[in-house]
Amino acid sequence: MKVLPDPRPVRTQPRGECPVCNQWRALTSAGHLGRHNGMTLSGFSTGQICPGKGMPPYVAPGA
Repeated sequence: MKVLPDPRPVRTQPRGECPVCNQWRALTSAGHLGRHNGMTLSGFSTGQICPGKGMPPYVAPGA
């Protein structure tokens, strides 16, 4: 029987909440939100780049 090596640990990418569309998105290496499409209030994609691109993630007061 062949013995398989242990799998590599999964490196997780830091994530944060967009202050404009309130979606949980990946952060860049600088700690800002990456490029993503905006969302309407009903949860559908706008098909355009979200204005929250490049902003720091939203952090609730007192968190």
